[in-house]
Amino acid sequence: MTRRPLPVHRLCGPLTDPAGLGVAQVAAQRQRYGANDILEVAANPWWELLRETARDPMIWFLAGTSLLYACLGEVAEATTLLVAAVPLVGMDAVLHRRTQASTEGLRKPPSGDRYRRARRRADDRPGGRARSR
Repeated sequence: MTRRPLPVHRLCGPLTDPAGLGVAQVAAQRQRYGANDILEVAANPWWELLRETARDPMIWFLAGTSLLYACLGEVAEATTLLVAAVPLVGMDAVLHRRTQASTEGLRKPPSGDRYRRARRRADDRPGGRARSR
């Protein structure tokens, strides 16, 4: 995932106001900065998963150590390390896939029922604003 620097001047208002942004402020921020959408979309999620798994340094360390053992003629140790790396590769792939699924979940709008209940609770509070968590 590409890292982008976050300009601090964008955070000054919301961090200093405990009530959060008002409707007009939200509209102004959206007009100025655009919608708060997640833009990273992989062309093929399986290739992305494979690439992210291959970037894990522990897997490369075990593969390199296994290669070193093989070069020294210690075939049993080299094989043992490679076999031990298989569950790690699987676990790493599962964790990356879960992260992708969580990110996909953030792209979806909140469900209607849950959103309406939260909105109703917020409207019942003095000032009609949702409490920050």
